[in-house]
Amino acid sequence: MKKSLLFTLFLTLFSFPLLSQQMPEGKLLMHHFNEGSSQVSYIASMSYPSHQYQLIDSGIINSFCATDTAIYYGGIDLFAYYLPSESYLTLGTSIMVNDISCDDSLIAVSSYQNPYVRIYRPGSALENLIFFDSTLIHEPPVDILIAGSRLFLLQNSQVQVIDLETMDTLTTIPTPMPFHFGGMNMHIIEGVEDLFISMTYATGAERFSMVYLNKNTLDTASLFHVEFAGAYYPPVITANEIYVSNFPSYYSFANDTFYLSAGIFNQTWAVEYDDVSNCLFVSNYADGGLFLYNPTLTLGYDSITIQGPVWSAHFVNESIQQVDEKGLTHLEVFPNPVQSDFNVKLPADFKVSECTLYTLTGQSYKLDYEKGQEVISIRKPDVSDGTYLLGVRAEDGSSIVGKIVVLKAR
Repeated sequence: MKKSLLFTLFLTLFSFPLLSQQMPEGKLLMHHFNEGSSQVSYIASMSYPSHQYQLIDSGIINSFCATDTAIYYGGIDLFAYYLPSESYLTLGTSIMVNDISCDDSLIAVSSYQNPYVRIYRPGSALENLIFFDSTLIHEPPVDILIAGSRLFLLQNSQVQVIDLETMDTLTTIPTPMPFHFGGMNMHIIEGVEDLFISMTYATGAERFSMVYLNKNTLDTASLFHVEFAGAYYPPVITANEIYVSNFPSYYSFANDTFYLSAGIFNQTWAVEYDDVSNCLFVSNYADGGLFLYNPTLTLGYDSITIQGPVWSAHFVNESIQQVDEKGLTHLEVFPNPVQSDFNVKLPADFKVSECTLYTLTGQSYKLDYEKGQEVISIRKPDVSDGTYLLGVRAEDGSSIVGKIVVLKAR
C-alpha cells in the first residue's frame, strides 16, 4: 500500500476520538418556514458561527427527505435537487405530497389522494415511476419510512409493511395503544437497529407514547408513556437517547427512563444528529435560530439565524471524505449499515485490485469481492458490530476510503 494512503488512513483512524469534540463539518440540508412559505435550503461551510446559506426552492412544500447527494421535496408536485450538479428534476405532477421517505436506491411518496403511495428511482423521470396497486393501500399513511427492503406505512392504529421486492403487503401490525383511540402527530423513525413510533394524545392533558418495532422480526412493544408532554416534531435518535420536543427532554436507553425538561413547552426541538461530531442540531421557534448541542459534554454552541423554524433536516458530514491522488472521491456503499453482503459503487474506469476493512484502532481485514460494471459486491466480513473504514484500491495505486457500519443479521 502506498505511503500516501497509509498516511490518509492514519489521520482518519486516529482523528475519530477528536472529531467527537469538534464542530460538525459539512452541509445541513433543511426544510423550514420563512416569510409566509416553506423553504428547502442548506447551510454550507459549516464553521460556527460563520456559515454560508443557500436557498434551493420555496413555495408549497409539505415534506422533505434527503440523502448525501440529493434532496426530494414537494407539495402539489414532487421535485429532486441533486447536490453534486446543482440541478433540478420534476419527478411527478399533481401528486398532493403528504410525506416522503428515501434512501440511496428508492424514493417513497405518500399522497392525500389515491394512489396513496408511489415509488420512484433516484435520477429517474416519470416513465420510471413504480405505482402501487391502488387497492393495496386503503387509507393515506400518517407517516412512511423505507428501511432496507421494506416500506413501513404508519396508519392510525396499525403499520402496513410492504415488501419492496415483491411490491406486496408483507404483514399488518397493530400498534400498541395506551388508549382506545388513535394518536395525533404520529411519526415512525429509524434507529441503528430498530424502528420507533411516537404518538401524542389530547385527552384533556397531553400525553405522549413511544412504541418499539423490531424491523426484522416485526415484534412490537411499548417503550415508554409520559403524562403532560407532547411530541409534535419527529424525534431524533442518537446512540444513547431519543430526543423529543421541548428540548432537551429525552429518553435514555441505558436507564430506561424519560427525562422531561422544565423549559418552554415545545419551543425548541432537535432536528438532526451528527454521529461523527456527536452534535445535535436544535431549532428554536422563539427566535428562528438554530444551535448545536453536544449531549456528552452537555455543551451548547453559538446559534445561527435561520428565518423561521426548521421542521426537518439532514446533515452531510464532509470530514470523513478522503482525498487520494486523483482528488476528492465519494465512496457509495449500499446498504449501509451492513448486515449481509453489500455493494460499492465506483467511479468510471476505476479498476479494483483489493478491498480492505479497517477498525478504528488500526486492524485490517482483506475482503472478498466480485467485480461488476462500476459496482462491486463485497462479502460481509466476520467482525463485531461497529464503525469501520472501507478502503478500495485501484490497479494504478489510487484508492477510495469511506465509513461503514457493520451490524449482525437479526
